[in-house]
Amino acid sequence: MTTIESYTEIILPLIKHCCEESQKKDFQRDHLWYLYRQAFYGYGMFIDKNLFSENARIKFNELYAEYFSKITSQNKIPKLLTIESLKWTDQPLIDKNRKVLLFEHMYTGTMFREDLNQLFNEEKLSVVEISKLIRSKYNICLITQDENKNLHKTHRGANPLEYYQKVGKITIVNLNK
Repeated sequence: MTTIESYTEIILPLIKHCCEESQKKDFQRDHLWYLYRQAFYGYGMFIDKNLFSENARIKFNELYAEYFSKITSQNKIPKLLTIESLKWTDQPLIDKNRKVLLFEHMYTGTMFREDLNQLFNEEKLSVVEISKLIRSKYNICLITQDENKNLHKTHRGANPLEYYQKVGKITIVNLNK
């Protein structure tokens, strides 16, 4: 079974390479840089639950009711979904082209790479430190596309949860569940 630590161990050489390269004046964002950026999203497989906003819950219920009605009217069995169990891969069943709902990283890839560069510069870049970073900061929140318009795309402050609530005016429903 893959763990945060084993996943980090696999991508650590890529992280180190890109941290080293990004220090150079003539640094070029090449295919390795693309892989480095994408590796961040792999941490999503270790999230026990996604957070969700009140508005996303309302929209989810509407979209799921439409989906359920449509599928059962075709004498088919719909996939049973709850907002708590909804995965990115299931979303198109109820929200084709993801026009209404959005799985958003509260702690963005840019913020992650900045933290990695800081660890690198402090000579603390390791599987243990990166794993701690992910456990303490990585969250995904299901929000509406309209709510997303209130959020900065790359920087969400020192406390992304607080940023979502105060700056984004997003009410997150399932914080303590």
